[in-house]
Amino acid sequence: MILEREEAIISSKKEWMTHYFENHHHYSYRDQDEIILSKNSVEKEIYDYICKNPGVSRKMIAQYVGKSGPAVSWHISKMESKGFIRTEPGGKSKLCFAVEFAEPEDKDVIAISDNV
Repeated sequence: MILEREEAIISSKKEWMTHYFENHHHYSYRDQDEIILSKNSVEKEIYDYICKNPGVSRKMIAQYVGKSGPAVSWHISKMESKGFIRTEPGGKSKLCFAVEFAEPEDKDVIAISDNV
């Protein structure tokens, strides 16, 4: 892509989608991920609930968002692999916690669109 070659934009491939960000050093990689996360309303709702209720179980999350346990587990796995949350064993279930994020230095960009 010409804009990438000219370093006007950068792309970030997440799962099956490519997201494009203007290269003006305004948003961090974490900000890019949060923008991408905000596009999925279920994951955003789950993430917000975990932030407000640290150590919450998958069952409690499923009841809150009105989704099945396996569907919530799938979203939790995706968010855990992206580094948004971490899970810890808690008896018979996993407990979910939001992850505090340390910014890498000199790796900032700005978002302009979500996918192609």
